[in-house]
Amino acid sequence: MSSAIVVAIGLMAYALAQWRTAINTDDSQTQRPANLESLPPLDANGVVGVRETTKSELLTLMSKTRPLSQSEKAQVDRGCPGLTCLYQGWV
Repeated sequence: MSSAIVVAIGLMAYALAQWRTAINTDDSQTQRPANLESLPPLDANGVVGVRETTKSELLTLMSKTRPLSQSEKAQVDRGCPGLTCLYQGWV
């Protein structure tokens, strides 16, 4: 019984410390490491560079093999989260 009380007190102390740390964190002073800026963009196939496309170009590229369904087009309209769902098959 006493060990359960000690564990509960320890967990409460840990939670309080984490809560205080989160409150005292100032997000406005977050800085990026200097070496991160110098890294070239890299895609999964190892090609250096980023290809920027418009939404209409993206839809054309995505529908080369088959037309997109309405739900797939709706996912594209959601932006990044929608594209992530599409590529993971969560349509």
